[in-house]
Amino acid sequence: ELVIEIKSIVDAFFHDQIEQVIRDTLKELNINNVKVSCQDKGALDYTIKARLVTALTRMEDTHA
Repeated sequence: ELVIEIKSIVDAFFHDQIEQVIRDTLKELNINNVKVSCQDKGALDYTIKARLVTALTRMEDTHA
């Protein structure tokens, strides 16, 4: 199951965009069963993507 939680200071304006960046990134990586908790303070899309990829890589390293 894919679960995405977003807490952001700009949530009222950019919730859908943040969620789409997360979904697109997960789709690129063929990941469809993960819980993502995003705590954003106004990061740009490429920063959100980079942080998500880093977190997923670290998660893989610890579960390998």
